[in-house]
Amino acid sequence: IKLEKQKEVIFNYFDGEGKLSFNNLLSTLKTRLEVIVTFLAILDLVKEGSCVLFQADVFSDIQLINRRLKS
Repeated sequence: IKLEKQKEVIFNYFDGEGKLSFNNLLSTLKTRLEVIVTFLAILDLVKEGSCVLFQADVFSDIQLINRRLKS
């Protein structure tokens, strides 16, 4: 599994509003390696500014927000 390919996969899961539930994304992954590479891909997307993470409350689901949709 390539990091760049997994970043593309993540962008395919965003809804029409540019949001993605971390739990929903994890539920689509089948292997431990996919989980690890996906987590690293998310960290890389945040680092490069393509996505931000949001959590409303402690222990609530983490939302990924697609910043590419913002103009």
